[in-house]
Amino acid sequence: YGWVNEGCSVAQREVEWAQKGPVQIATTAAVQNYLAPSDLLRIHRVEFVPSNNASYTYSLDYRGLNESDAIWGTLKTLPSAYPDMFTLWNQPDNTGTTGAGLTIILYPVPSVAGHLNLYYLRNITAAAATTDYLDILPAWENVPINYAAYRALRKDADPRWRDFKDEFQMDIEKMKSVSRTYSDQGNYFSTGAQNASPLW
Repeated sequence: YGWVNEGCSVAQREVEWAQKGPVQIATTAAVQNYLAPSDLLRIHRVEFVPSNNASYTYSLDYRGLNESDAIWGTLKTLPSAYPDMFTLWNQPDNTGTTGAGLTIILYPVPSVAGHLNLYYLRNITAAAATTDYLDILPAWENVPINYAAYRALRKDADPRWRDFKDEFQMDIEKMKSVSRTYSDQGNYFSTGAQNASPLW
């Protein structure tokens, strides 16, 4: 299953089709840092829902760690009612061996309990038996098969490997174009919310 699973992983890294969420992460008052799920590849969206008013959902803006200095200044651990931005540090740990993982840092530090709604792109689930489904976008099951054929033929120094690699790459580009919105309708440009202001 090695090359077939590898083909699914390559397709996910390039196309980022496998979405997950909202996954809830419980938050505690006065706690700023939270570990992201171990199957996370890349975060798409984070929302905060306070326990004392669960009918409200606050979308959090992303800032790079260094760029966050322009928001929090010298008040990095300032408590407030609800956070309005997040930044990230470290990397996902899907092995459970390092004792670390991707950390979501909230600002301001929430002064009430609640939860985060996390929308993210996940890693694939590897097939381990002949009865397992391939973790690939439906209708694109040929993609990891072509990848496995390309790798096997290349190992055998069979020149046909180039044909399978070319077909794999063409399908990857097609997957990118059809998996962005799953709609044939037009969309709108948006710059996102601009509600994070320096507090110093």
